[in-house]
Amino acid sequence: MPSGGGSRLRSAWFDGYVDRIVQRDARDVRRVVDPRRLATVLKLLASNQSGEVVRAKLARDADIPDTTMTAYLDLVETLYLVETIPPLANSLRTRQAGKAKAVVADSASAMHLAGVTSGCATDLVTGGELLGPLLEGLVVSELGKQRTWSETGFSLFHYRETSGIEVDVIIELDDDRVIGVEVKASQTYRPEHFRGLQRLSERLGDRFAGGVVLGTADHGVQFGANLVGLPIASLWEL
Repeated sequence: MPSGGGSRLRSAWFDGYVDRIVQRDARDVRRVVDPRRLATVLKLLASNQSGEVVRAKLARDADIPDTTMTAYLDLVETLYLVETIPPLANSLRTRQAGKAKAVVADSASAMHLAGVTSGCATDLVTGGELLGPLLEGLVVSELGKQRTWSETGFSLFHYRETSGIEVDVIIELDDDRVIGVEVKASQTYRPEHFRGLQRLSERLGDRFAGGVVLGTADHGVQFGANLVGLPIASLWEL
């Protein structure tokens, strides 16, 4: 096969997959839908993978009326294409900031929709700015799958304070305990990677069951009584 043939085939497959969804599957759920606008919404969400959803900006960039954007966002969730992660509230409400995050559930689709091609491989391998959001999306997607069969019920949130301190993923167990997860595109574990988890531990007290930094290293570290660093692969290997 000529050089680049595999990439072209993959691209054609994903183009066909997305086209089938926006042209046919979406209409099975909602009869009145603009396929072009729906495809644009998906691309914009993928380009901001794991980012907070600012509806007004998304509507403007997609050329969709604000009043219609909610319906499009509901549609992509109903089709299981996108998962939204709300901010953790409850007793932390007073200092919290932020909106729901959106994650295109399938990482390969997210890369294709965002225009991440083989030409971006160096950036991904070296931990460039593309890798972090994609890894966070992968973690959220994996946790979402595990939620369907886990014997322990849990919900997913994220956490951000007005000061800028944040934790990528919050796992709130049915007994109200919380596990914090930070995702880092790094092969080393640094003290600053645990800063948000330490802050969350201070805020939650006994509710904080533990925190983990998931990175690209092939080993783990202990960073305190209830804080650890682990390879991302531990999500499905442990």
